[in-house]
Amino acid sequence: MENPINYIGNKVYAFVNNNLSFVITLAIIGIISAIVGHYGQLGFKWKPFIFFELPLYVFCGWALHKAYVIYRRAKDISN
Repeated sequence: MENPINYIGNKVYAFVNNNLSFVITLAIIGIISAIVGHYGQLGFKWKPFIFFELPLYVFCGWALHKAYVIYRRAKDISN
């Protein structure tokens, strides 16, 4: 029998590899939900938003974009 960790890892890898647009969409929905929940609980304050939170959100968007570009390049090379 195959190691359970390897079995689960192979299934997750296959799912993400075949459904990356779904995974990225899920990540974007998660980020938006976190933003709404954060402001719903703490209220909106413009100074922390401009100097801390906005750069964090920009970085998250940039990281998602770079992950998608890397995935597309790797998929084009393998085909």
